[in-house]
Amino acid sequence: DCVWQIYRQFPTAFQFNDRFLHTLHDHCYSCQFGTFIANNMKEKESLKLSERTYSLWGYLRRHVNDFMNPLYDRENLQAQGVLIPKTTPQNVKFWAGMYNRFESGVHPRESVIERVASLKDHCTSLEDHIKMLQKMVQHYNKLLGRPPNQSIPGELMISDSEDSDAGLDSPTNSPTKTTHQSGRSHGNDAVERRVSQCSDAESGFEFVGTVENGLLSIQELTRTVESVALDWKTPKTNGTCLCGSHFDHSSSKYHCWRCGELVCVRCVDKQLPLPGHYSQRPVSVCKVCYGLARDGSLSPE
Repeated sequence: DCVWQIYRQFPTAFQFNDRFLHTLHDHCYSCQFGTFIANNMKEKESLKLSERTYSLWGYLRRHVNDFMNPLYDRENLQAQGVLIPKTTPQNVKFWAGMYNRFESGVHPRESVIERVASLKDHCTSLEDHIKMLQKMVQHYNKLLGRPPNQSIPGELMISDSEDSDAGLDSPTNSPTKTTHQSGRSHGNDAVERRVSQCSDAESGFEFVGTVENGLLSIQELTRTVESVALDWKTPKTNGTCLCGSHFDHSSSKYHCWRCGELVCVRCVDKQLPLPGHYSQRPVSVCKVCYGLARDGSLSPE
């Protein structure tokens, strides 16, 4: 509670969010992990907790993106110096997110932090998609005999500015690895560069469409363009998951980067790179889209 009071007064100074504090609070007494069992190292060694139980810190590490604060600003924190919270009674607030978190009637369906994190993820996906479309336009120019750097009316450009580092490194997941990680970048996703700064060699970009009579395959072009969701659903427009479970304030909600659907933690346990993303890094997809990918098709039905 004391940490949350400081976190509330300085929302950009902490790299973790309140969900991180909720998780620590719950597992202090859940006995699902051996981290908080026993009173000292001698007792831990005698009980062989390292061999017989799992560590909570390893779980938090694997799901690090779920606990990242999208408002975290390292540069502002360094300029701000030592945090001096206000301790007067009127500045101490009731932590409704903890003590009333299961009373859905007193909470909004989506918190501000979750909304900001979702918007940052969506912007990251669209920027990556724009970069891929630009490379495809350059490929068309090459086939048509135009200069590769010829400007095109209405062409969208991505800034070359570099995001600030987050400080925590998110684990790298293979496309077929089962994980509940959200894949959120939060604009500062673990010392990761913006997609606009990757070269073709770094991103592994290679246009794999077939060329017939100087034209690209329509199937490959459609597959690439339609593999990224342009619109993402929100809890206001989608109150239930694909599996039928209802969302409330305490539910963990994630977006499928391919179809844009809002899904629960059980339905977003896969990651894979999308053809429409230039960086080709694995992102979160729902079980339906993952099944389509295994069948060799990511185009909408």
